[in-house]
Amino acid sequence: MSALASDWVDGLGYKARLLMGNKQEDGSYHAALDLKLEKDYLTYWRSPGGYGIAPSLNFEKSENISKTTIHWPSPHVFKKQGSYVIGYKNRLVVPLTLIPEKADEDIKLTLEAFLGVCAEICVPVDISLNLDFSTASASPESRHLIASSFKTVPLVTGAEKLLPKAIKLIKKDDKEHISVRLKLPEGAEKVTLLAEGPQDWYFSPLVSAPNELEAHEDYSIAHLPLFRDFPEDVIKQEAIRLTVIVDGQQAVERIMPLKINAAE
Repeated sequence: MSALASDWVDGLGYKARLLMGNKQEDGSYHAALDLKLEKDYLTYWRSPGGYGIAPSLNFEKSENISKTTIHWPSPHVFKKQGSYVIGYKNRLVVPLTLIPEKADEDIKLTLEAFLGVCAEICVPVDISLNLDFSTASASPESRHLIASSFKTVPLVTGAEKLLPKAIKLIKKDDKEHISVRLKLPEGAEKVTLLAEGPQDWYFSPLVSAPNELEAHEDYSIAHLPLFRDFPEDVIKQEAIRLTVIVDGQQAVERIMPLKINAAE
């Protein structure tokens, strides 16, 4: 029997369910993971940093789905016990795009999720959710939640306007960092810069007022410390995914090449 949302699954500090969205003009479907967090609890972004618990959303047991795309909303940066945490509080709705194998057959969406749910301590949790899709329209609540969350997903189109140049890797006083050129909109008051690289690399997030960055005539330069599990390894050509969030609203992301041995 199909439903417009799965039943809530409750755990320590959270409850979770799946939402059904509408069928799109290209034949795909929208859906979402809906996660409500209790007060003082948080969960991590897709790239949680060196100390967080990386989330895993596994849809392999789903039926009649050839591809699932996860759209992570822009995260927030919190200060917790003297270190930065990248993630979400209160409520997280993660939009999904589903492409069916056979357009005329029903879809069964099965999610096996592994998440970190944290208050004073972090607890790894496993969540299993199931939802059978019908041909009926999604509920107004589901449509609103999914559409609102899609608006918070960083855009790829236009990212080159904020991130116009390649990233430089710079080593100074035996410490590595990346140098990122930013062209921020006039009047911006706060910028958050997040970087993702190879699995054993970790970058400190940057949260800053634009006037605190290294200023140039028509752009600014931000520096993010880089920490590697194996710092003695020679760095080859790598690509870095950058996410820029301006004033907590406008967000873009871009995958950019890393220039090695660049002069500062």
